[in-house]
Amino acid sequence: MGLGLITASLLLMIVPYSWQLIRCDKLAWPQQLIAGNVLTLMTAVACFGFSALQHPPGFGGEPYYEAIFWAGGHILQFVYVQLAVMGWLLVIEKLNDHLPPQRWLQAGWRLLVVTALLSPLAYGFFPINTYYHVKIFSWQMGAFVGPLPALLVIWSLY
Repeated sequence: MGLGLITASLLLMIVPYSWQLIRCDKLAWPQQLIAGNVLTLMTAVACFGFSALQHPPGFGGEPYYEAIFWAGGHILQFVYVQLAVMGWLLVIEKLNDHLPPQRWLQAGWRLLVVTALLSPLAYGFFPINTYYHVKIFSWQMGAFVGPLPALLVIWSLY
């Protein structure tokens, strides 16, 4: 019941905006930011689904929820960081401070989105109850989520 409610609420956020994205011919930079965020959120929902499908029977309680929410939860961290970066860019712009060159922002943003989009491939290589499945999502979050906000902060300070 709880997993169904979480999935339904995430889909209620994703579907309306996805429909608008499909109908757009070309996206402006702010729309690209939001589209990347929606794609990352869709990937998190897919990871929750893959985890539920691969979960071995017989587990309950904390190990069950740990396995179900591990990968999708890590991808949701990508969503939170993307939202924080969008907020930071908005603050910098409103303060009339200098933004980093757009091509650098786009490169960092695309790296975040592509990394998140590739994460379901881990399900093909490692079952969810293995050490490597846990480690790949931990490594992915540590290696790719931190650099973009850190570089943005450093840029805005100078």
